[in-house]
Amino acid sequence: RSIPHTNNTAMRLQGPALCYVWDESVHGFRTISGIPGAAVLSDPYLTRGGFTSVAISPGQNLALVVTVKGFLLRVSLPDGTTNVLSGVAASNSQIVLSPEGNSALVYRGDSSQVILVTGLSASPSVRTLNFDIGPIVEAAVSDQGISVFAVKNGGSLTLYSVNEDNSPVAIASGGGGPIAFLHQRDALVITDTAAATLSLVTGLNGAITTQVVATADDGLAAPSAVGISADNNSAWVANGGDSSVVHVSLIQHAATVLPIPVKITQISSLAGNSIFQLSKFGTDPLPILDGDSPTPQVLYIPAPVKKDTTAEVAQ
Repeated sequence: RSIPHTNNTAMRLQGPALCYVWDESVHGFRTISGIPGAAVLSDPYLTRGGFTSVAISPGQNLALVVTVKGFLLRVSLPDGTTNVLSGVAASNSQIVLSPEGNSALVYRGDSSQVILVTGLSASPSVRTLNFDIGPIVEAAVSDQGISVFAVKNGGSLTLYSVNEDNSPVAIASGGGGPIAFLHQRDALVITDTAAATLSLVTGLNGAITTQVVATADDGLAAPSAVGISADNNSAWVANGGDSSVVHVSLIQHAATVLPIPVKITQISSLAGNSIFQLSKFGTDPLPILDGDSPTPQVLYIPAPVKKDTTAEVAQ
């Protein structure tokens, strides 16, 4: 069912939307319009939804949210039209979207129940997966709905692939780290934080192969986040050991280390081939990695200016 968008704060768009962000401080969405380095920030909107978990599609046309009452909603952006997908999502669940935003996983690390959503961009279908493989540390989902979970297994992590029959198949083990699917493919990159490696896993629907494409010798140091370019040619890996990003060619298996002057908490795809959001939206300028530039660079979107209410109070 659809819920009409009631916008309690007027939204102002100036130029094409670069991305949408969730502003936790006001519990609302904001639109960032323009281009990195010359962007305009909108007023917050949809601030009364009672959302506890929010994930914005890499396609920047929708968001998946969980409400305080446990409803899983699909929110169209920027108009705010809302559809209820499920009423059994746990509050404060983790939400993971596929590279194109066609599929999603909703889960809690301490639960054996996972909600799988497919067909998000057109006709959403919701399935509940129940399996007891252990506490989930990381998760990823392909655009076709193949799910991969990193699960605690003693002192290490085991990666499981889950297909349509809901049967988990172990595909790798090690020190664990961020994982990410390639766009529109049954292939993903996996990182090992302890071993400082990046590997490409293919053939999840058949004969699985794993190939190491970058190591500590290429500049990897405790990988903490990973993003994939829209053309699937590159992986961008954040180093948890320092403030840097390693650009890895998945074609030539060559790597370049890029010093980044900010703390990186995520690598989330925005509009473009290799444009990524590097941290959550907050009180500081939002860092954007522009990997499409001939020389990759970090640009900043100004933080919202707090309204001065001193004069109003004095009156």
